[in-house]
Parts: sequence; structure tokens; C-alpha cells
Amino acid sequence: MEEVVIINNKKVVFNDSIENLKENSVYISGNKEDLNKLDIVKNKKPIKTFRNNETYAYYEKLSKEELNKIKELSLDIEAMSLQDMFISISKEE
Repeated sequence: MEEVVIINNKKVVFNDSIENLKENSVYISGNKEDLNKLDIVKNKKPIKTFRNNETYAYYEKLSKEELNKIKELSLDIEAMSLQDMFISISKEE
């Protein structure tokens, strides 16, 4: 199993396996009002905003309840490329 370690500003900001990284790194996007109903994006800054739509980067395993809520709100979920994930995590820190 290969491990990924991301260091930014002399601090480890990510340390996990590539498999977990690919499995748990996603974009969640949709209507701003609907996204605000998701606890997992509260207090986070969107990576993209266009009119009333926003996109968030998310790096943790989604629970069944969270996936059901995303589906219920008709939000989009898309796998994130490794390159995008590295860039996004590095920008956050």
C-alpha cells in the first residue's frame, strides 16, 4: 500500500494511503442554499462560486447519512483527481 504525505509550510497537512485518498476526495456542488443544509461544508470556504452555485472540496469518507442528504438535496458529487486534491489541500493550509 502506497502512502501519500503532503507537507505545506513545514507542516504535515495530509498523511494517508493513495487508495483512501482516491476514495475519499470529492467535489460537492450545487445550489448555495441547499449546500448550506449540509453540516460537512459549514464553516468551509467554497473553491468555486458562480451565481447561486458553489463547489466544495471534501477529503473525508462520507457516511451513508451524508450521501443520502446529498442525494435528497439533488447536489452533485464528483471524484477529485489526485492533482486537484494536492493543489486544494496545499492552498487550504
